[in-house]
Amino acid sequence: MNKYSFYKEMFIAVQEGSILSIQECAYKFFKFPIAICDTSFQMLAPDYPNELQNDDIWDIPNKTSRVPYEFIKLFHDHNLIEDVNKNPNKTIYINTG
Repeated sequence: MNKYSFYKEMFIAVQEGSILSIQECAYKFFKFPIAICDTSFQMLAPDYPNELQNDDIWDIPNKTSRVPYEFIKLFHDHNLIEDVNKNPNKTIYINTG
């Protein structure tokens, strides 16, 4: 992946002003579904693409608009929440397999 191209296209997506444009751009580069939630694990938008992935980590939050406690515990057990807290300005990528 060419980081320069990614950043350039992502800034264009941000200028468009919608979460959907950002998700579309990220999906184009990463080729994985994109989920965006806030710090209370409330989903800010449906996953992109908005279709079932046959993976509970993706599908349940998309149906309920909230990340279930069990998933938050899983994130905690793998130190993902700690990583986010230590690096508040860094994006954390989670590969659920």
